[in-house]
Parts: sequence; C-alpha cells; structure tokens
Amino acid sequence: MGPTARMPQVIEASHRRATRLGVDPSRPGVPWAGDPTADAVEITELIGPLLDHIGSQLHDSPIGVVVADSAGRLTHRSAGTGEILGAMDSCGVEVGYSLAEEDAGTTGVGTCLEIRRPAVVVGDDHFLEIFKPFTCVNAPIVDPISSEVRGTIGVMCPVEETNPLLLPMTTNLTSEISRILLDRATPAERYLLEQFVRVRTSAERPVLTVNAEVLIAGPAARRLISGVDHDELWEHVSAAVATGSPATTALDRGSLPPVGLRCRPLHRGAELQGAVVEVVPAVRPHRRRNRRRSLPGMVGTSDSWLAVVNEAHRSALAREPLLITGERGTGRFTLARTVARLGATPTVKIADCSSLPLEGTRRWLKALDRHLNSESTVVLRNINLLPDRVAAAAAALIEDLPTVGRVIATSSGAAVAPGDGSAILHDLLSVLRISIPPLRQRRSDIAVLARFILWGLGRTDLPRAVADVLARQPWPGNVRQLESVLRATVARAGTRPLDVTHLPDHIDQHATRFPLHGLQQQEADAIVEALRTTGGNKVRAAHLLGISRATLYRRIHAYGLDRS
Repeated sequence: MGPTARMPQVIEASHRRATRLGVDPSRPGVPWAGDPTADAVEITELIGPLLDHIGSQLHDSPIGVVVADSAGRLTHRSAGTGEILGAMDSCGVEVGYSLAEEDAGTTGVGTCLEIRRPAVVVGDDHFLEIFKPFTCVNAPIVDPISSEVRGTIGVMCPVEETNPLLLPMTTNLTSEISRILLDRATPAERYLLEQFVRVRTSAERPVLTVNAEVLIAGPAARRLISGVDHDELWEHVSAAVATGSPATTALDRGSLPPVGLRCRPLHRGAELQGAVVEVVPAVRPHRRRNRRRSLPGMVGTSDSWLAVVNEAHRSALAREPLLITGERGTGRFTLARTVARLGATPTVKIADCSSLPLEGTRRWLKALDRHLNSESTVVLRNINLLPDRVAAAAAALIEDLPTVGRVIATSSGAAVAPGDGSAILHDLLSVLRISIPPLRQRRSDIAVLARFILWGLGRTDLPRAVADVLARQPWPGNVRQLESVLRATVARAGTRPLDVTHLPDHIDQHATRFPLHGLQQQEADAIVEALRTTGGNKVRAAHLLGISRATLYRRIHAYGLDRS
C-alpha cells in the first residue's frame, strides 16, 4: 500500500482518544459487549446475500470480513482461510465482542465509527499490540434515507498481505449496502429522498426534506438545526405550510442564534407528503419595533414571543372576547391579567374555573354573573376545566354581557367535541385569540427568563454552565417549572455563587446535545435513569441495563450524554 493511503493525523488523534479512555495497549483481547441488537441483526441479515457473495470471492484469500453495529459490536465475521479465521479468534474478533475505540483503541472498526468515514489502520498504527500484525480497512454503513451511520463493514488481513485495493473494495461494499437499504425504503421515504436530491443540486443554501417520520439533510443543514429534535422541527415546518403555500418561519436553537426555515409543501395529489426546507438567515420583520414593545412582568426576545407581545398589545384596547391558549405553566393567566390591565377598563375581576368543585355550580355561576354585569374586564381562567353543562350555562351568561364589559379567557387549547357546551363557550370567546408557545419552542428565551426570575429572587448571577443545562431541559411545566427550579437552586446555593451542583436532583445534567428519535431517545433516557439510580457508577449502571461497560461508554458518547 502506498504511503498516501496511510492516515497519520487520524491515527494520532485516535491514539490520543484511546489514551484518555484508559485503554491498555497490552490487553490480551477485546471485551464481550453482548448479543447484537435486533436492528443490527436485521441489517446483517438484509445484506446476507452480499456477504455470501464477497465470501465466495475471497475464498482461499488471507482476508477476513467484519461487520459491526454503530456501537462497534461485531455482528458478522467471515474469512477466506482457516488461518486468518484463527488469527481473528486470537484477537477476539468475534460476533458480540467490541472493537469500539474505548475497548480496542485504534482499529478499523472503532476509528471508522469515530471519524464517520473510511479508516485505514496498518500494523503499528493499531493501539493494541495484538492487532499490530494486521491491516484493517473499514468504511461506514450510512442509511441513505436518514444519513445516520448504522455501522461499519471492513476487511482484515496480515500486514504483509496489504494492498491498495482493500480501500476501494470496502467502499464499494458500503455503496452496495446503501443500495440494498434504499430498496427497502417506503414509498414516502423514497419520495422525500428524490425531492432532496433534486433540490440539493440547485439550492444556494443548505436544504433538507422532512415529514413526521423522516428527516433527510446534508451535513451543513444538520449543523444548522442542531439542538432541535425531529418532532419539534416538523411541528414548526408543518405549521408554516398549513395553508398549502410556501412560507418562512424562524426556528429557535436554544443558546444558538435562530435560523430561518424557507418551507415549501410537498403534495402528492391532495395529500401532504412533507416539505422541502431551505435553511436561511433568520428573517425578523419589524425587529426594532418588536424590541421596543414589552409586557410588564413578562420577558423574552424570541420571534415567537415577540409575536405574542404584539398580539397582546393589539388585543388590549379591543372590546371583543379574547381567548388565550397554551400548555400549563406557559403564563396564560399572567398574560390575561396583563392584557386586561392594559385595556380601557381598569377594573379586573377573576373567575377561576378550578374553584367550581369548592364553590358549587350554582354559587360559581352566580358570582360569574355578578362579575359580568359589573363595569369590569372579567378574566375567566381555565375554561377547559368546566363540565359541559356548566360551560353551556356560562356561555349563555356571556351572550347577555353588557357592552361596557369584556371577557378574557384562558384554556389549555385541547380539542373539544363540536356542538357541546365547551365547544360553544370556546367559540364564543375566541373572537380574538393568542396562543403562547411552549418553552421548548423558544429555547433562546430560557436564559433571559432565568435571569429575570433570578433578579426577582435577589440574584444576578447565571453561570454559563447553569444556563447550558437549563437550555437542554424539555420543560414540560414551562415557565412555571423553570421558576420552581430556580427557587430551589437559589435555596440550595444560599450565599454561595450559583453552580450546576445547586440544581435540583431531578434536573437532568446529562441531557443530550443531539436530536434523538424513537428508540434512541428511549435508550438515552434509560441510560440517564440508570446513572441517576447508581449515583453515576457506570459499572453498576451497565449491570442494571444488562449491557457491557464498553457498550455503555459507547452509548454515552454516541448520544452526547458526556457533555456534563
């Protein structure tokens, strides 16, 4: 093999990683990582005919073939001669054993998975002594639909049998595997891929295609949407193209600057198949005007929040009923009171639907009627909690509302059955409507909100490490949950400077920095829970999960759980 085929910089970087991971160069073999996963077995079986074909071609050749999953665990091996098979046995190159860098140091398998491109490791380039008599050449198996690395395939031979054809042979195998994987794609996946290939060649900016199930993007587009999971991305895109026409929307990326998504719907007949999205600099119309406007006691700088601020100011002086929707903890009631106080009627009366069980239906409706007939703005809180018959009675009272008053209502926004009392009440009150986005859809506001809340608690310090952890949380309880967490953090810190160690125990400091989907997210959640249960002891966590320590380290790194 000529010198140009060697990869000295890649090898040097891999050796440094192996040293940091504490890999012992003199270890006699590689560890058992457990039986291959169902997904890995499925891929190995899918490419079985190809493996049989390459096996027949290499018959009587001193070359072995290995396939590993994305964690570096071997799922297949074969050899052209008994001698090379015995040599593979002596090194532990067997199905179920790990050749990931944290277990085997620099190898074709592990290094290929780390750099996500073909790796050539010759003789002394290996980190473990037992592999130095061999040459290993591997290339990644890339899913043609999702662009995810599903594993690696490669060859292994004695150093003296090294030749320049090993690398092109390996890359040709991965190309053939990509074709096999593409052949099993669903019609919807193939359609999105076709559209992606078609627009990518002419697009001036990074592009992607997406629907509820599939995301296809090149490296540049993936970098620009980093920190946003698939579901959140599709939620933004599908809302933008809901009218059936192209549209541009801004996408918050946590602590990173927002980006713009220029979205074009993809239809087959009347059915929406997905969208083509061009990632562009964030478009912020009327930005200066938005920045001048604010709401007392409420903060945020994201485009989605500034849109709420503008709608609130426009609605404040109106006389028509206003319905404010949003998830729990988003600040629906606070916004309702703020809009009421900005309006023409200075007096505000509160009718809380959650107090109905305590007050009783008759007493609650009588109080509501009294509020409605006063010269006040009535804030009707949590109308989604009203039973159907009470909602119908409340709607009847509101229909008789004198012109001097006004009603502002809040609701979770959950769907209600058409025609029943709740639907009538919602329709009656939604002449004007403001929807507050959940905190996970405006992550750039988290640090701003945290500083505002801390200021109210008498603190002015928000270290970057704390802000980063907060920005990575899912916040199902939204702003209310953020405030609760910060109150607990301040209480634990006392007079000391805030630190991540002061965050409540339930806050996930290991939250992933990468977008995960489906089984990946479930597996990452299980790993985090095991680490919590064992106090961070990875040996015990691996035992609890039923996987090897090497596999656990690999998963922690692959899912970005090692950030903290």
